[in-house]
Amino acid sequence: MRPGYDFMIQAEGGLMSLTGEADDRPGGGPTKTGLAVSDLFTGMYAVQAVLAAILERERSGQGQHIDLALLDSTIAGLSMMAISGLITGTSPPRLGNAHPHVVPYRLYPTADRPMVVAVGNNAQFARLASAIGLPHLAADPRFATNRDRLQHREVLDDLIEDQMRDQPFSHWDAALTAADIPFAPVNTVLDALNLEQTRARGMRIELPHANGGTVPSPGNPIRLSRTPVRYRGAAPALGGDTESILRDVLGKSPQEVKRLRASGSI
Repeated sequence: MRPGYDFMIQAEGGLMSLTGEADDRPGGGPTKTGLAVSDLFTGMYAVQAVLAAILERERSGQGQHIDLALLDSTIAGLSMMAISGLITGTSPPRLGNAHPHVVPYRLYPTADRPMVVAVGNNAQFARLASAIGLPHLAADPRFATNRDRLQHREVLDDLIEDQMRDQPFSHWDAALTAADIPFAPVNTVLDALNLEQTRARGMRIELPHANGGTVPSPGNPIRLSRTPVRYRGAAPALGGDTESILRDVLGKSPQEVKRLRASGSI
């Protein structure tokens, strides 16, 4: 058993080899993700494992040990990239913001900010071509199907980039919305937290704090129709739950807790 941190596991688990621009592009090279996803993968698999063990206990009446590793969880999280590598015998390359199997499906510049365009089928591509003022692209045999577009990815991307960088995001927002094309601006964290949809879905909340006032926080994304998530309060201050854990969980008497505090143990 070795000690591990998310950063090193992203490297060892192959995730960093997929993240970032290709080596021959400006700024190319492997990079970690913006969040500790190996830690998050492992935590989410842990929840699934605990739930599975609880269900099995209901049948057998027996508990069991759960073994989870950061590396294992990261390997599992490689998903289709792992399957692709195993089948072809070749590690998938880094493509930056491009999709390995779908074109056009990447980040494009506009006159004032970048945006993501995600075209998933031929009908959407035809509507995109018309919406950006290049309707002839849909009839071009180089771009007729996704297979064709994959083969001519760089040519197509250059044509779309040259067209989209001439207008601000607001222009493409209106045009692509009208054409029913999947797209999104690249928001900052605060942009995302301030979205109308974020607030409407209860994903930005204020939690009462024991020291007074409230603490802003992202909400819980789970929606249960019969037993909805309930919030009790913000995370406690350092040691804020010590006495209640000693008393209510470990069964210590008030006198024992007082002695522990007097001795400096807590």
